[in-house]
Amino acid sequence: MEYQSEIIQGLQSILYFKCKMCNIVSKLYTANISNIQSISVNKSVVNACQAIGIGHTQLNEFTAFLELPSLSCSSYVKTQASIAEIVHDTAWEEMKKAGEEEKRIALDCGDIDVDGIPMITSSCGWTKVQTEL
Repeated sequence: MEYQSEIIQGLQSILYFKCKMCNIVSKLYTANISNIQSISVNKSVVNACQAIGIGHTQLNEFTAFLELPSLSCSSYVKTQASIAEIVHDTAWEEMKKAGEEEKRIALDCGDIDVDGIPMITSSCGWTKVQTEL
């Protein structure tokens, strides 16, 4: 096998090798792309950047220090938007589940107003905590 070329996609690459005997070109992926449930290395690094509070510039500095290729600014922003959509959808689903559970608990306890609407109590503790900060 002889190295032919490389396509760099952020922190993952595709390496192309050509057999000297049969001229078949093979691809070698530097990241696992076959597992659908695993998150890509590029999404993982953008998610980590968001978690620790750094942005694209700091990521570039860090990957340069490690002598690794980095994501372009447009790829970073595109990946960040994709992650934001996933987080938004997940949060919305969890809020709907919590609302349904609160409704079920209110119905089980008989906390229903005159119109038949379940009453869910709230301590408003979160707003109090926020204003005290």
